[in-house]
Amino acid sequence: MQRGVFVHETSYKGNSPAKFVHRARLREILMSVRKHSPKDGGSIADFGCSNGYILREMKDKILTEKRWSFYGFDKNTQLLELAREKCEKNMEFCSFDLNSGENINQKFDIVCCFETIEHVGDWENALKSLVNCSKDNGLIVITVPNENGMQGLVKFISRYLVRKNPYGEFFDSSMSAFNYLTRLLRDESISDFRVPADGYGPHLGFEWKKLYRFIVKNYVDRGVLSLVHQQGLMMNFNYLFIFRRNHYSEKTRLLEV
Repeated sequence: MQRGVFVHETSYKGNSPAKFVHRARLREILMSVRKHSPKDGGSIADFGCSNGYILREMKDKILTEKRWSFYGFDKNTQLLELAREKCEKNMEFCSFDLNSGENINQKFDIVCCFETIEHVGDWENALKSLVNCSKDNGLIVITVPNENGMQGLVKFISRYLVRKNPYGEFFDSSMSAFNYLTRLLRDESISDFRVPADGYGPHLGFEWKKLYRFIVKNYVDRGVLSLVHQQGLMMNFNYLFIFRRNHYSEKTRLLEV
C-alpha cells in the first residue's frame, strides 16, 4: 500500500511463498514476451499498468534496446502519479478506463494486459480496446487467473488462511461461500456469482475459459486475430495468451464501430 492505494509491485517483493510464486510467474511472462517480440524494437503499451513496475521490468531486463518506447495506461490517477515519479525518457503514462470500450489515438506493436481483465466490469469492452489499439501484425499479450476447478479451490481456501475477510461483501445469503465452494468441487460454472458492476476486487466468478471462447468466436474465427502462443503458468493457476493482430481490412474495421 502506498498513499492509500494498492500497488501491484508489492506482490513481487518479499519472502512469502505467494510472492515467490508471483516472481516466478512474472519471469515466465517476460520470457514469452521477449521470445515473440519484434527484434528491431517498437512500442509497447501496458493496460492496467499500476505504478509502472512491470513496464520497468521489461525495459530493464528484456526490451533493453533504445528503439523501444513504453506506454502505461491505468484508470487510477494515484497509481499513475506514482508511475510518473519514476518515469524515464522513453516512458509515458496516461489515464484510460478499459470499461469504456473507447479507442485511443495511437496503435502499438505490443499491447499487454496482465492480471487486469478479471477486475474490469465489462471485459468485452476491454478486449475491444486492446484489439483496436494494436498495429497490423502487432501482438496482444493477456494473462488471467484460473479461478475454476481444483486451482480455484486451492486459491479460495488459501486466501482465507492468509487474509482477514478476503472477499469482503462478495457473498450474500443467495450466493453463499458454501455454494461457491460446492461449484468449485464439482468444477461447475461460477460466472453467475458476479453481478454487473463497474469493476471487481476479488477474482471470484471470473472464468478464463469463457473469456477465451469469446476471443475465439469474435476475433480469431473472424480473422481479426491469430493465436500465437498459449501457456499455463505455475501449474495452470494462471494462463498466458499471445495473439497477433492480422492485417487491417474492411472486414476488421467493422469491429471498431
